[in-house]
Amino acid sequence: MSNILASKSPRNIAKAKKLIKGLTLQWDDLNPLDATHVVNTKVGHRNPVTRLSAKTMVDRYAKHIFERIRMVWSVQIALFFLYPNGDKYREDIELECNCYLNTLNDHCLDEIKAAKKLHSDESYNFTSFKIECIGF
Repeated sequence: MSNILASKSPRNIAKAKKLIKGLTLQWDDLNPLDATHVVNTKVGHRNPVTRLSAKTMVDRYAKHIFERIRMVWSVQIALFFLYPNGDKYREDIELECNCYLNTLNDHCLDEIKAAKKLHSDESYNFTSFKIECIGF
């Protein structure tokens, strides 16, 4: 995997795509609409063997993965609300986006805004994201 993800050769790009398909990223965002306050990040992979090196792969080649390769992402968003009376509510959103990872947020914001309109701002707690690369 050394430089496969950083290479521009067609053969290595094909290998890189095989490694990336199945990549999963999870994080919580305290306020995705105003500023990003990301906490609880997790990197994984659907393939158990690739899962062992997934975090290293993302750390080393994030720029190549996020900016150069357009992917199809399965996106699961969960908005968590906590009401003053103690009631908890979870609003789930599922999307499929064909985009560069660094532009994925643009696709999610409208859905998050629409879901937040159904609840009071005071009750909003945080948003959880789980994404998986499902194709190219």
